[in-house]
Amino acid sequence: MDVSYARWLVYLIVGVPALTWLFTTRNNTLRLLAVAGILILVQEVFTSRRQFLGISVGPSVAFAYVALIGLYFQRGRFPSLGVQGVLWAGFLFSALIGLILGSFGTGSLFRNILLFQEHYFEGAIFFLVGMMALDRDEEVNRFLYGFVVLICGGVAVLHLVFLITGWHPAAAEQIVTRSAGDYTQFGGVIFLNPNTQADFYAMTLPMALLFFLGRRSSVPRRFLLGAILMAMTVSLLLQAARGGLLATIVMAGIALLLSGEPLGRTVVAAVAGVFAIGGAILAGIYILPETFEAMFAHLSQEGLETERFWAWSGFLRMLADHPFGIGLIPENILATGGRYGTGTLANAHSIYLNIAVKTGILGLIAFLALVGSVVMRNWRVLRAAQDPETRQAALYLLLALGGFLLAGTLEPIYTNGYKLNQLFWLLAGLSLATSQRALATARQARIAIEFGESPTQQQALSEHRPDHV
Repeated sequence: MDVSYARWLVYLIVGVPALTWLFTTRNNTLRLLAVAGILILVQEVFTSRRQFLGISVGPSVAFAYVALIGLYFQRGRFPSLGVQGVLWAGFLFSALIGLILGSFGTGSLFRNILLFQEHYFEGAIFFLVGMMALDRDEEVNRFLYGFVVLICGGVAVLHLVFLITGWHPAAAEQIVTRSAGDYTQFGGVIFLNPNTQADFYAMTLPMALLFFLGRRSSVPRRFLLGAILMAMTVSLLLQAARGGLLATIVMAGIALLLSGEPLGRTVVAAVAGVFAIGGAILAGIYILPETFEAMFAHLSQEGLETERFWAWSGFLRMLADHPFGIGLIPENILATGGRYGTGTLANAHSIYLNIAVKTGILGLIAFLALVGSVVMRNWRVLRAAQDPETRQAALYLLLALGGFLLAGTLEPIYTNGYKLNQLFWLLAGLSLATSQRALATARQARIAIEFGESPTQQQALSEHRPDHV
């Protein structure tokens, strides 16, 4: 048991007023920004979780639970999950089987309980918060803009401040660092892993790019977004993470293609993006010359070499022999991996293989079906939406989810830490709620046309029907 009473005293002095506001506020956009901000910028940067009998509690979890309770009392009910609820039940059940299997032999019961909580159960909590948080597409877009400016910009600026000043929080001592010569990279200071922080930019930088290019952006807003984009680009490059960098470039290209802008404007934006990357590199070299020199040397040394592909064959054989999974903790993989040639690797460097090995084939199927159903509903809304606010919300959420799933092909970001995982589920819940509203509105419009009523009349009537959701 590891309990820091001084830290819990700080939680009480600072956290109780914050949690009281979170429970009582009616501004759901600020509520959701608070949950996301605590999740990313505070949890395990300026504070850390403390374990007690396998149960780990920290600021982001406390905020999510209290936000969920506040939303429940505000709305009087939980949302209808439909098929996604069944898939969530299957996913959690498969993880529970992994917890039980991993607790025998070399596994630890409390450690498996802890990772079940952090990587699976808390994901369901953040998913519900996302589903219940916002009622209108305008609110979703305001939240995403605030998220990009305040949180994504904050992550990038904090990273650069840490590098320029040499100061970093005490928790950063635990960070997985990379070294090349005398170069030590604190690239993962926010997410405790440089690859994970680069994958965060794969989810968020394309959103920032489209906000910057938006025709409704005023000059001051465009200037602010340009500065944030520059900081995010420099921070991304300094992670020296090849998979995250590639995923970000691909998602930025997809963002431009799906933006709906004319071809000429898209080409100009793509060319401007290339010049922006060049400008970010020049700015970084000017501000941090030694760091950039070491980063380029590190990337040149690694090149395209990777151990992931040969490791995947070993993990696939491991999965074939253990179709129900081997347990949730890295020690289970290490204890089993010697027979399959995976050596000292504690994860498969892929969220899909990691989930499969830990929760079994059924767990992977449930996960793919769950995220696939959310993404496909979002894609339907994006293709059919006529309202600009709805289309913008669907596009930005689709880019965020796609960035996570693409980067996760080569990175174990689902089990490397819970921050990016919980952010993904928060945005997935927001995406499902957005698509449900859009599809319900489309159904009401079709019914209105069929019965010769205006959409406004039909919506007013449906609000008084007992089966209205």
